[in-house]
Amino acid sequence: LRIFNQEGTLFGIPNNLNLASSYIRRMMRKRTNYVEDSFQVRCADIRATFKPHLITRKKVSRVVRKNLRNTCQEFIIEYTKEKDFLEVCQNTFDGTLQKEMLSKLKKVYPLSFCDIRILETKELQKIDLEKATTMPEPEVEDIQEIAEEEPEIIQESTEEETEKEEEVKKE
Repeated sequence: LRIFNQEGTLFGIPNNLNLASSYIRRMMRKRTNYVEDSFQVRCADIRATFKPHLITRKKVSRVVRKNLRNTCQEFIIEYTKEKDFLEVCQNTFDGTLQKEMLSKLKKVYPLSFCDIRILETKELQKIDLEKATTMPEPEVEDIQEIAEEEPEIIQESTEEETEKEEEVKKE
């Protein structure tokens, strides 16, 4: 994460996203194959390095692994062509990129795991800072507000049940 100061406001831009190696080790199983690749992609504004990691459900031949690797690379190149680096980082962090890629790769061979192991860039100086500061932040629901709403629903249902019980007792 690189932090920039623009007109007294601080904001951060990610320069790399890494997937924990312990997470990948946990996902690996016996009698499966994995496919790794590393390539440079041109986003709308800068170049980025992608290192996808795919795990198949069963052992597969070398031809299938090569086909998975090539399909993954073609998809990421097409995906990043019209998007800028910050949007690609946000989609990778959210998992939308991986979901779209998984649906495309399932047509080649079913996968048990599909993720971007490393996404990094060394060209942060070329990013348009004005555009980066005006990007809308993703909307996330507040967990406390959700937790407060649920007990009210439970209390309403218990009040209705007590009223019904009182009516039954009167009869």
